[in-house]
Amino acid sequence: MKKILLSMLSFLILAPLFVIADGIPVHKITLKQKGEFESIATVEKNDFAVPTMIDVPIEFNKDARSFAIVTDSTGVIVPSTVVNKSQKPVLTFGVSDSFANSNANNMVDGKHDTFTEFPFVEKGGQYEVIDADVVSRSSVNGGNELMYSEEKYAGGEEQSEDVGQNVVVIDVNANRIFRVDHLNLQFDKNIERPTRIRIVAVNKDESEQILLPEQFFGQDTINFPEANSDHYRITLHYIKPLRINEITFSEKDVPQISQSFVRFIAQPQMAYDIYYNTDVYVKTQPMESPNFSSDKNVITAQVQSTKNNPLYKKADTDEDGIVDSADNCVGVANAEQLDRDKNGKGDACEDFDRDGIINANDNCPKTANRTQKDNDLDGIGDACDEEESRFMEKNPWIPYVVLVIVFAIVATLIIKTLKQK
Repeated sequence: MKKILLSMLSFLILAPLFVIADGIPVHKITLKQKGEFESIATVEKNDFAVPTMIDVPIEFNKDARSFAIVTDSTGVIVPSTVVNKSQKPVLTFGVSDSFANSNANNMVDGKHDTFTEFPFVEKGGQYEVIDADVVSRSSVNGGNELMYSEEKYAGGEEQSEDVGQNVVVIDVNANRIFRVDHLNLQFDKNIERPTRIRIVAVNKDESEQILLPEQFFGQDTINFPEANSDHYRITLHYIKPLRINEITFSEKDVPQISQSFVRFIAQPQMAYDIYYNTDVYVKTQPMESPNFSSDKNVITAQVQSTKNNPLYKKADTDEDGIVDSADNCVGVANAEQLDRDKNGKGDACEDFDRDGIINANDNCPKTANRTQKDNDLDGIGDACDEEESRFMEKNPWIPYVVLVIVFAIVATLIIKTLKQK
């Protein structure tokens, strides 16, 4: 009968903490648990058709590691875990050119079958082939200079060296600063290469850092001194129609970005509250956890809003009236906060005699006694008990009296036995 009554009492106490869903008991968050978290983040109601694993970026508190994921309507605690992901920061580009081509971004779309074509005006002048790979022309500084093109302008000395040249200026803007020391130009099929090229990095004030002074175009991969910018400007001179498929930068020393997520399975049409920012670890994982290890079919969800938790109270683990953040002995109650050696750690948490037992639990805090032997059970270890409280030790005459009595009884029995004979 007593067992039945105890079982009923236990049920009445614990029933508010549990609900039954599809025959499976689930745990609900208590007011005390809610009060241990300082903040709440809300994940809005989803439109899932089936239970779906989601990752919520921990951007609302990057240092948080203890969470309680709770359905906003029922207060049921959902199993969760924290996952860390390392990834390269995304590098994207936007392109514009001096001809205001509407399809300029074709040059950075990663597709080799799209291109940007630049206007071409055929200009007067005569070109002659000197060599299939290398040609020369009179240098403005005197002598000859090599020109890596199949053609050169062969007009008179009095004509400008820009005669016969079409020019385009291409600005490539990235979403972030990146480090690079070369780029590659991919041209469309059957397209002649430009004759000259110039490359600069454009600073925030629009000033230019020259990476490659104007020179004759050689290889499709162009090397230059290392630069760190988010804006590069390429100037090309060309004497035949020009189409560029892709401009490719190879980033150096790509940084790795580590990001943390709280992962859990979201039920269809449900919103969730994420309790976070606590002084102590709060056990909120009573249910069996699913397999969180796979990243397959995981959807990233964002926090809709965050707010302060009106129920929050600063943690007091040992319940001594001193909050953990101010307690010099967090795990052991010591309301007096005694710290005789002034080292910032409460005496109750220290082990003065170095026997492996903290003072608060040591029955001889000043004398090493790992066994904690206490024969008279007076709470003072034998190693430091100056006065044993055992009855026999406090009254040493008692054994002698007992012996005399025993002797008298034995003697009396012997005498009676002899008389009967």
